[in-house]
Amino acid sequence: MMDWEHLEFNMRDLRKQKGKPFCLANEEVADEMFPYVLAEFPEAVMVKQGICQYITVTKRARNELIKRFQISILNHEKEIAEINQAMQTLKAEKG
Repeated sequence: MMDWEHLEFNMRDLRKQKGKPFCLANEEVADEMFPYVLAEFPEAVMVKQGICQYITVTKRARNELIKRFQISILNHEKEIAEINQAMQTLKAEKG
């Protein structure tokens, strides 16, 4: 059941920072809230990644989220390369 006080609190935050992605770590709340976001911001988009649900209501916010995801990809690729190197080192060791 929707907590109207919590919804209005989140909507105030979203309105104040329309140019930034709005992140919720509660998927159920995000799913309940999103129709209300769409009613006010028809161009809104929600994407889910890991434990986060991101809501963007402006092009600027979407572009910022894209940049964040690109940085995340680069960081993960670096970590994967490090893990692969560690595995190669371990496989090369004799003993």
